[in-house]
Amino acid sequence: MPMLVRAAVLILLTGMSSCIWLISPGDPFAQNQLPDAPDYANPAYWAALPDRKDPADEVPSNTNLKDEQSTARVDVFFVHPTLYFGKTWNADARDQKINNRVDQSTIRTQASVFNCCARIYAPRYRQATLVSFINKPNGGPALDAAYSDVLRAFDYYLEHHNGGRPIIIAGHSQGSRHAMLLLKDRFDGKALKQKLLVAYLIGMATPENAYTTIPPCDSASQIGCFISYRSAIDGTEFSKLAHDPVGPYACTNPISWRHDANLAAAELNLGGVSPDFKKIDPGICSARCSNGVLRISKPERSGYPDRSGNYHVSDYALFYMNLRENLPERIRAMPH
Repeated sequence: MPMLVRAAVLILLTGMSSCIWLISPGDPFAQNQLPDAPDYANPAYWAALPDRKDPADEVPSNTNLKDEQSTARVDVFFVHPTLYFGKTWNADARDQKINNRVDQSTIRTQASVFNCCARIYAPRYRQATLVSFINKPNGGPALDAAYSDVLRAFDYYLEHHNGGRPIIIAGHSQGSRHAMLLLKDRFDGKALKQKLLVAYLIGMATPENAYTTIPPCDSASQIGCFISYRSAIDGTEFSKLAHDPVGPYACTNPISWRHDANLAAAELNLGGVSPDFKKIDPGICSARCSNGVLRISKPERSGYPDRSGNYHVSDYALFYMNLRENLPERIRAMPH
């Protein structure tokens, strides 16, 4: 993730919003000013597809990890986080500069977690600008417009790509907000719930009781559940954002996979992958859940960006190998 984007995200999440006006749109949200909606029949509107070469196929360079999408039995529908902080409320999904930023950061370093064992589908969408998270009157409709794209992309994927395979829903930050709504609209209490392997709602405040039929995950092999956590060291508080749902918030520890407050030691952390995407750092940090936040020890190595102890942009990176190595266990738990 480019350094300026990291800084903007972390400033917002740590409550230092006095400078956000510098990247705020000058005009109020207007439906008729939205960029054209993506056409998901066109592969150009997908950041990742399993049958073509793209950054979701990559693995950290100095490792023996491999892209196994060609033999995967399950799919992942991945929704990327906010990588737009322009002067309009929603990004244009055709903007090549923004798309390159998405592809070379989150698709490469987050979505690739799943290429061990899932076919990766990641739509481009008219993401809401970063300021939407603190501006309720304009940010609400901007986020709604972004979600409408994600919902259409998922429906297109389901009709044209899925072929009856089990489904993983995954996201980060803004992407997790949309994924959270997608679970409610398409899975919770519905027939499609039987196809849900697991959901990763990472980097967003997710209520423990968000769903009637989809609980927080509480073991390494549980399926049909959701995983949510937000990473910070002790003493760091998350700002209440304008669109956050009411708590209490869920936290599943990505080292122990338990929905409890017990400490998972750093030696059980199989490895983080820093943003240069070159190597695995085993034992990078410990983790424990506390009041809906994943409290981590300060990472043992540099390269994992934070602001004042908030490790939001490193939510996937710090637990890359735990996320990757756990997924086969959940797949084995599927009914045959």
